[in-house]
Amino acid sequence: MFDVPELDNMVYMDLDRHSVVQCARVDKKWNKLASSYVFQEIPRLPKKHHQEAFRRIVLEDFLQEQDNAPGPSHRPQPALSKYGHCVRRICNLNNILLYLKPTATKTTKATKKPAKTTKSKKTMQEPSADDLFCHFLKRCCNLQQDELSLTKQHFEAPQKLGFMHHMSLASIRSLSISSYVNSVALTAATLQQVLIDVSSSLESLTLSIPLLHIESSHHAKRHQLSLIGGDDEQDPLADRWIHFQTLKILDIPAYHNNNTIATQFWDWFWPTCSHITSLEVAAFGPAACRHLALGLEHMPHLEKVQFGRTDKQDIVELSDHDLSTMITAATGGIGWNDVRFKSTAHAGTLAFRALLQHHHSTLEELHFVRHADSAATVALLRACPRLRVLAALDNKDRPNIRFPEVDAVDFGDWDAEALAPRPWHCAEVLETLQIKIMGAAHPLQRWDVQLRRQTRVFQRLGRFVNLQSLWLGHEPKLTPVVRRKGGRPAIDSDDDDFYDSEEDYDQDGDDDNDEEEVVVDDPWSERQQGGLPMTWAAGVRSLVSLEKLRELNLSRMDSEFEETVAHWIVLALPNLRAIRGLENREGQMEAYRFLKQWYPKLIRD
Repeated sequence: MFDVPELDNMVYMDLDRHSVVQCARVDKKWNKLASSYVFQEIPRLPKKHHQEAFRRIVLEDFLQEQDNAPGPSHRPQPALSKYGHCVRRICNLNNILLYLKPTATKTTKATKKPAKTTKSKKTMQEPSADDLFCHFLKRCCNLQQDELSLTKQHFEAPQKLGFMHHMSLASIRSLSISSYVNSVALTAATLQQVLIDVSSSLESLTLSIPLLHIESSHHAKRHQLSLIGGDDEQDPLADRWIHFQTLKILDIPAYHNNNTIATQFWDWFWPTCSHITSLEVAAFGPAACRHLALGLEHMPHLEKVQFGRTDKQDIVELSDHDLSTMITAATGGIGWNDVRFKSTAHAGTLAFRALLQHHHSTLEELHFVRHADSAATVALLRACPRLRVLAALDNKDRPNIRFPEVDAVDFGDWDAEALAPRPWHCAEVLETLQIKIMGAAHPLQRWDVQLRRQTRVFQRLGRFVNLQSLWLGHEPKLTPVVRRKGGRPAIDSDDDDFYDSEEDYDQDGDDDNDEEEVVVDDPWSERQQGGLPMTWAAGVRSLVSLEKLRELNLSRMDSEFEETVAHWIVLALPNLRAIRGLENREGQMEAYRFLKQWYPKLIRD
């Protein structure tokens, strides 16, 4: 290549790893120039022979360093010693440790001759994978690893964490620590020391620790000063944790009366979270929620909060009372602007009232997928002046969740004296509205009562002049259902739990067990009853003010959609790009055929 390093960098930056390796195989001159770029990244090595070659490179350098024979050595310098400083990125640390494990030697039937004993040479013991791992990291003095994941195997023995002393921890941006209840003890002192080592540059921290074990009396006494500290002693991390902004607490340790060291650790940890702006919480049990409420008091800059998660294996939920306790504790800060309640967070009246009381002035986005009180939801819409997104129909969440509903009377919020909808603060700000408005059409109600409710709902929708996405129907994640004859279905009747049925039905198309199993419709085959009909009589003309609307979703709504209304919507809403949920069935057949013929790009499945 070139003799100018800047030009070499420009050329090699545009080449993939395979091309750089091919350049290193041209001749000695090309090998000398390209080898440093080959070692810049140690990728994932799926092939066995590549893993063995990597181990040989590390082992060769390790053995030469351990060889302290006197006199000048004429052996060539190992590759890791020459190019270890060039390594910038490596794959997962656990993968590197796996590659460095010794391969199993094959036994042969041939009898081996006894080895000759010599006094001049000493037999060297085979190094362990941990020794090679630490040696490899020691050579990679310029390593710029962004992510570090520590699992239970790193805490099995103190020497397992020895590799951190050989890493350049200044580059770690994201740290994940996970353990299990039945795993080897993870103590408070060990966890604290790990956090201190990487705190200077840490930006994101994920903790999944269901149990923080109690230390022995000798071990606890030795680390007591570092956990508690004196009254006149300043926090050494006060100026170091300036980049720590994202925290995910998936499992918080269980607390016991005699686990004082664990309590002292969290009393030390929460003050270090003063710069956090984003928090995800999926704690277990009311005790953990109460302790998290204490931690929220130390997060004045918190803006984005997510409660719960979508993991279908989670059986413990955050109750409405737990959510209200944590929301109420976050006072005195700048206020939350993004709040998300996932599947395992059952937000109700108490949680919504807490949001309304403490964060209504700053709230911009609200996402929830579990049933919440209709009046409380409307109260938030009425009082939040900066609310841009209200999403309660999240089709990316786990299935079989009953989506929240808002009553048509609550949503209309009609002022009987002014004969008009009451003004809402978010009317000119709201951009996304995804909600089920129920009760507008009911077979047992008088026709004039239904018509009045429908008209008021459309008048309310017409006031959202900046609305871009309007979902009145839901698009859930569909899962196949297999019902066994004489047994219960693959999907349980409980809305919150479901059974995976992929192994229960034939996927190869044969006739095995066909007489025992019957495939039925998906659990969301029922239509959304009581929705808004898109007709002139219902007052659809009020939507003429939604000039910025780009998406209209009517999925699974059991409603009427007139052809003339479909034509009018296309002409009145010039920015409309998608209409979802129209199907060739009774009530929507003419509108569907009209749009499919003249505006096929608008119809989205």
